[in-house]
Amino acid sequence: MANNSSQLEPHHNFVVMATLSHVSTSKVKGWCAMFAAEAVVVTIGNLFIMTVFAKAHDMRRQHRHYFLVNLALADFTVGAFAEPLFVYILGGYYDLWIFKYKDILFTASIFLDMFSGISSIAFLAAIALERLYATLYPTKYRTIKTASYAAVTLFLWIISAIIPSIRIYLGNDYISLYAWMPVVCLLLLLIGVAYIVMWAKLLFFSTKRLNQSRERRLNVTVSILTIASLSAWLPFIILNTVNMFRPVSLVAVYSTKVLHYGNSLVNPFLFALKIPKFREAAKKIFCNHRRNAEGNRASQVRQEHSLKALHSSSSQNCRKNPEISEIRSTSV
Repeated sequence: MANNSSQLEPHHNFVVMATLSHVSTSKVKGWCAMFAAEAVVVTIGNLFIMTVFAKAHDMRRQHRHYFLVNLALADFTVGAFAEPLFVYILGGYYDLWIFKYKDILFTASIFLDMFSGISSIAFLAAIALERLYATLYPTKYRTIKTASYAAVTLFLWIISAIIPSIRIYLGNDYISLYAWMPVVCLLLLLIGVAYIVMWAKLLFFSTKRLNQSRERRLNVTVSILTIASLSAWLPFIILNTVNMFRPVSLVAVYSTKVLHYGNSLVNPFLFALKIPKFREAAKKIFCNHRRNAEGNRASQVRQEHSLKALHSSSSQNCRKNPEISEIRSTSV
């Protein structure tokens, strides 16, 4: 049994809880393994998305993909930084490994956890509002300049950094709950309202069948995304609220945390894999990689054959001209 739980302070952003007394080491190892595996998948998945966008020149020139790329970057920070640090702190507090610099790591964990999570949900909201604007005002949407996307992107990253900074400044007071929860709830509300309006527009006011079919396919994707985001965030928000007034169980705490982090895996794939150009770019990258690998193997085989042929021809020459071999052996 791990005994460090009695030393823990409550309300540390779900890294530790006062209620986690008498937790067995095997359970802690199980949770750490689950979070670590999830972090690896989230990191690799979003890194793949960013790699495809980086190599797809046509998609980089289209400003409508800016928010999606930044969403993948925000979700990448979840898997690469926030979740591994969460695992390290969790295991350290239960003596699974040496744990130093607790206060610094706690502060870093709170900042990274909130920064990555809020930036992820912020870019989801930006994508939702962008799709709403494209549905309601398609002509004006085509005239949006790249500078507008850059300004919105910079604003969202700054806000995502300011909110956790305020949370850290306020400490573990009840007031700190109001530093981030209203923002997250507002973003989730914007996402839900945007997609409801889009569906209403498609079902009752759309006249062009081709555009309606395209928009419906896209909106099916974003509707699934909305349901996934709400399913991932609402339990986390509700449990945070309840935890401010009464302790909650270990299973509930870390189950919502798994959902919360898992949302960063679902986000980019639901969008990117539904974009035909992304699928084409991904196939092209894999095909080129396979062709290059096959070409390298073929060149190696040709080099081996040529070396064997050269060796066999020199051996034959030596047999035909024994004087040459004698001269070679003498010179050596």
